Amino acid sequence: MKTIDIGKQTHGVSGRWRAASDQLEINNIEKRNIYRSPEEPSFVCWPILWKESDGTLKVSFTEATGDPAKWPPVYNFNSSGLEYYLKTLVSEDLGETWKDTGWRENLDSIWVGNSDHHIRHVFQMQDGTLLRNYCHAVEGVSEKGHKMIYDESKTMETFPFTYRDAEVHSKFSSTWKSADGGRTWEEVYIHREEPDFFVSGIHPLRNGSIVATGGVGGNRIAITESLNGGRTWSPVQCIAGDRDAIVPEALSEEMDFVELQDGRLLLIARTCGLGVNHVQMYLSRDKSGRWHASDPSTRPQFPLSGYPYMYRAGDGTIFYYDDTALRYTCDDGETWHSLPLGYSYYGQLVEARPGHITAITQMNIGDCPYPWKHDTTMLQTSFDYRRTGVMEQTEADTSAATATLGETEYDDFHLYSQVRADGETGLMFAANEDSYWFAALVIPCNRFRAPGRPTNDEQDSALVLGRCEAGSLTVMRRVYTSKIIPGSWIEMQMDKRGNVLKAAVKISNEDWSTGKFPAVYNVLCEDFGKGKLGLFTNRSTGAFRNVRISAGGLDIRSHWLSSEEAAIRIPLDAGQQK
Repeated sequence: MKTIDIGKQTHGVSGRWRAASDQLEINNIEKRNIYRSPEEPSFVCWPILWKESDGTLKVSFTEATGDPAKWPPVYNFNSSGLEYYLKTLVSEDLGETWKDTGWRENLDSIWVGNSDHHIRHVFQMQDGTLLRNYCHAVEGVSEKGHKMIYDESKTMETFPFTYRDAEVHSKFSSTWKSADGGRTWEEVYIHREEPDFFVSGIHPLRNGSIVATGGVGGNRIAITESLNGGRTWSPVQCIAGDRDAIVPEALSEEMDFVELQDGRLLLIARTCGLGVNHVQMYLSRDKSGRWHASDPSTRPQFPLSGYPYMYRAGDGTIFYYDDTALRYTCDDGETWHSLPLGYSYYGQLVEARPGHITAITQMNIGDCPYPWKHDTTMLQTSFDYRRTGVMEQTEADTSAATATLGETEYDDFHLYSQVRADGETGLMFAANEDSYWFAALVIPCNRFRAPGRPTNDEQDSALVLGRCEAGSLTVMRRVYTSKIIPGSWIEMQMDKRGNVLKAAVKISNEDWSTGKFPAVYNVLCEDFGKGKLGLFTNRSTGAFRNVRISAGGLDIRSHWLSSEEAAIRIPLDAGQQK
């Protein structure tokens, strides 16, 4: 099938059509568990994933072992009988298989708060050494804090622990290097002058410097820079803080950033305030080298979640990995989109090869005590992606908004498109002036007919075939499809051969026993005639991408982009060779 350059070959007839920002098309999605502890139930969490210059992938994570019958559960992982360390796996085939390196690094020996290793990034320097950040406690320096003590009276609650005031060792941000690929590490700098500076974002810039960002005092964002590979750092500079004294945003010390092509940094910071989404801001330098932050902003795709891990791929696509989805932007944070690839908690990702993402997250565990009640794993999600142009119709009030695809008139044809179904959205054919045929996915309760009501709420939908004759619309066939959230992307195909039109939509890969039906077909026999192909919306907006055209007479089942054959497999293969 021939792919249409939708930005150049779409001609608006009615409505308001525009070429929207690039979005991603993903396929070959695969999920599988790559590690669980030999101890049952397994206790593994907090992955750190990185790629080295030869393509090798490594992932380190916390593993805790001990007596699974230990009682009561504790958050102090340095208590008697527990072992608490970093384990490292290595993959030399882009994440296809993983091997246990056998390395084991004991973690913070005087920290009593939880199992977190407080390392967020590892990256390779130009000389081949590895560098990481590490926030760890320091002997002899303490502060007022609290410990979590198991409370038998709360056993029927989700969190059966009580906070008790206590003196705890203070944590300090530090920089560590490894000259042997991560087997052993050496501390090269510690921020002793800033005991409450907690670094969680650290990356090398194109100019050779290293920038680190983190929190100071619990509600301010700060930045520092090293010009000598992490051996020394500039004074910590606070660049942003809470803006609302009544309902504070509660800016967290957890944040991450990427460097943009123009030298600015795009930063996302976790917030813990009431009803506040995570915030993004841009950091730039003045002529003196001092950093400044833009006013923070947020997006609907930034709900409260865990650590906002960020990654900039080779083509400039920026990924933001959080609890509920994998977010991305193709325009440096101006617009954000979401890939529904499942839950992640403190996950990390890399571009294993151009256009192929490997992501790893902990599963069935968060900030939890030992022993933990679930059997936990390191879950890997991988997928291929490419950018694709999008054409959008933006006037929700327009009746029968149409756009043609090029100037060719077709008799028999096969037409494919991914469609953002906002209300009444689909494809048209046999178009001649103001007369044409159409197939549309219709969601009667959409965001334009019932503002606010359909948001993130599944609604009934139908596949409708119809005719527009001299501007007058007539419905010919209507079949129920499935529940769908308005604004979701679906796949649509039409195939015409002679006087038979087959139209189908695919909303999910599930079978009909789940209520998420497989592809739904609708067939119509008429004397359709010949005409142009195009895009169609009615009394709603809509968007289209990845449009493909071929001669008619093709089957539909073989031309879905996400097919049933792309099965998700979840074997356990750590340490095994395929």
